[in-house]
Amino acid sequence: MQQAIVIAVAPQRSAFAVETSSGLCAVFCQHSGPPVRAGDVLQGEVLARGARRLSHEDGTVGAVGDSGPVSRAVALALLEEAGASGNGR
Repeated sequence: MQQAIVIAVAPQRSAFAVETSSGLCAVFCQHSGPPVRAGDVLQGEVLARGARRLSHEDGTVGAVGDSGPVSRAVALALLEEAGASGNGR
């Protein structure tokens, strides 16, 4: 199990990007669970594509991995197309 921080969200598409401590990123589309916000910590298979259940402090997030692992620049560009908001740290 890996841990990652949500670096940006695109609420219109229920999409979000995460970054691991090693700098690898992934983009997910959320289909269930608590709202995900920039700065949230998620645990699970955070760099995998396909259907995933990720642990969140407020419960379990159901999401589909769209792309990963990718660079931060690629992840943010994918979310920018969807109107992302976040800190992009």
